[in-house]
Amino acid sequence: MSFGSYPEATLQQVRRFRDEAIELIKQGIDPQEYKQEQLK
Repeated sequence: MSFGSYPEATLQQVRRFRDEAIELIKQGIDPQEYKQEQLK
């Protein structure tokens, strides 16, 4: 899973995305599938 490329994504943004992905995993949700569902 990619969170964006530097310099488009700042370190602060990537850390936030990482934290959100970790929370989803803790809930048993695949972050990549969740992201795809949000784009629909």
